[in-house]
Amino acid sequence: MSQTRRWAEARVKVLGAAAVRAGTAVLVGLGSQIVLSQVAAANDELAELHQVSTAVGEVRTMNADISGWQTAYAWDTRKVGGSEAVDV
Repeated sequence: MSQTRRWAEARVKVLGAAAVRAGTAVLVGLGSQIVLSQVAAANDELAELHQVSTAVGEVRTMNADISGWQTAYAWDTRKVGGSEAVDV
């Protein structure tokens, strides 16, 4: 084989390997975009669940203190009258 032909074959091999690597990089990039969009959707859902959890915690706290706020309304009603006691 001539020297020129060997260089041409080597160049084809190097360019082929580079093309395979570039294709692999594109596939990894596309896969990363898909995963990132799924992570963003999961993060949004988690934020929504956190808001619901906070609201449930507030309801539990209010329910646990039901006798306390009822007593406060009763005392306020006696002092300032019914409509002023429940006026928020």
